[in-house]
Amino acid sequence: MRSLTALWLSFTLAWSLTAPALFAASPTRVRVSYSSISGNTLPLWIALDQGLFRKYGLDVEPVYIAGEPMLTQSLISGDIAAAQQGAVGAIRGNMGGLDVTIFLGLINTFNYSLVTRTDINQVEDFKGRKMGVGGSFGGPPAFATRWVLRKFGLQPDRDVAMLIIRGGGQPERLAALQAGTIDGILLSAPATLMAKRAGLRILVDLASLQAEYPQTVFTTTRRFLQRQPAAAEALVRGLVEGIAIAKTRKEVAIQTIAKWLKTKDREAVEEVYREVVEKGLSQKPYPTIAGIQLLLNEISSQDPRFSKARPEDFIDTTLLRAIDASGFIDALYR
Repeated sequence: MRSLTALWLSFTLAWSLTAPALFAASPTRVRVSYSSISGNTLPLWIALDQGLFRKYGLDVEPVYIAGEPMLTQSLISGDIAAAQQGAVGAIRGNMGGLDVTIFLGLINTFNYSLVTRTDINQVEDFKGRKMGVGGSFGGPPAFATRWVLRKFGLQPDRDVAMLIIRGGGQPERLAALQAGTIDGILLSAPATLMAKRAGLRILVDLASLQAEYPQTVFTTTRRFLQRQPAAAEALVRGLVEGIAIAKTRKEVAIQTIAKWLKTKDREAVEEVYREVVEKGLSQKPYPTIAGIQLLLNEISSQDPRFSKARPEDFIDTTLLRAIDASGFIDALYR
């Protein structure tokens, strides 16, 4: 028997297809957070700038929240309806008994590059060296750093010292590398271009390793999905249309990146576009089972509780599957 939630989602989906004018008449206001000012946030920015959420009956207030714990707390309290973040915090929160679920997987591969000093020629050369970690030891960059070191046979903390670079974003991390405080760090575009210009080495493009990983996801609570299905549907529609515009209208995407990153450096913006849109964004943003499993495997090396967890326990794609089945996403690319 289908669940009441699934039946209600099906009903609201069918109703919205036949009554768009009613949706537009009284937009529902929600707050949606994002945890990084980077190209990974492009679909949300496009949806906001192009009025896509309002088209589907939603008035979205964007809120920047740095730090996974604060973001998760805001979700649980109901202060925000949904959040763009890395999957690590959501999965840890879920395992801790919190009502957090992943409902979209925008980027399902690593989009970091390992940037190093020029005297490092291969990852194995990091033995006895210092690796910088942006943010905190529990965040997505730290996870990716540990994963890539193990990928090349090095044990984090034993073979390679892990140093937190605090007090800022990628420019500060790049500065720490240039100053010799660390020997390498993971960066994403456009900081990778700045590193090239500074004469540093892009040692490994993690995307080239072809590992599935939930780099950028959207999370919410099951409470929100159940109590506000029409608003949740409008949110998904706006985001998947934002992805479609990014992929099919490059100049709109370029202008949006430049605006939100506050830069006129066309080369840097093009770098972001290549790394995020061409390499990363999923046309149909399903979180992948393999990607969640990779993350669980890594976390379980530090916390055995995660070794028996199933990827399916952390995701809810009911709404996305219903919208996809209606032909809505395919129609955006015709």
